[in-house]
Amino acid sequence: MDNQCFQCAADLSLWEGESCISCVGTGGMRYFSNTERALYVLETEDGPVGVYDVCRGIKREFDIEPSENSIRASLSSDLRFCWAGKSMYGLYRHRLVPGPRSLAGVAKFLLYSAGVPINNHFLAFLMKFLGYRFNEQSLRTALYYDLDVSSLGRDGYLVGNSDDHARALNRLGFAPSMSDFNRLADRWRGFIIEGLHEYKRRVS
Repeated sequence: MDNQCFQCAADLSLWEGESCISCVGTGGMRYFSNTERALYVLETEDGPVGVYDVCRGIKREFDIEPSENSIRASLSSDLRFCWAGKSMYGLYRHRLVPGPRSLAGVAKFLLYSAGVPINNHFLAFLMKFLGYRFNEQSLRTALYYDLDVSSLGRDGYLVGNSDDHARALNRLGFAPSMSDFNRLADRWRGFIIEGLHEYKRRVS
């Protein structure tokens, strides 16, 4: 799932189209909607930020005071934005997955992509390594109550990897098609390996 902006080569999810709005929209910025302004602001960030900071960015870039509730609604409903924790959002280029708006949704995708059980400590480390912000107890609680997740005790968690499981998971909005979903999982498998190397380095 290697989709890149044709001007700046930034990584884009398939929900974002073929170019960054900041690359092609400079001539019509005054006509941007608040959603487009939020996207513009996040394209300039190095990682996920809070809703309040997105609003501040809109004020800074466009000299407009947006409604925080309106921006929050846009960020939570538009799949171009990737959820990164409570009131936190970023973009695909920040190594966040498009689609889910919950810890369990993100964790299930990582477990599916890994294809093997992941223990509690590494799963929490991996999600934070990728940029998600959360309390580890919240993650454990979310997975405990999710019927799609099997708890293996000290061995951690596992999700099913059948085609049916993949289709059910993709209903959270990861990708427009199952072939795109599979390519996304392959990409994140590489991030998981990278995270595992970093985890081993830190605990050694």
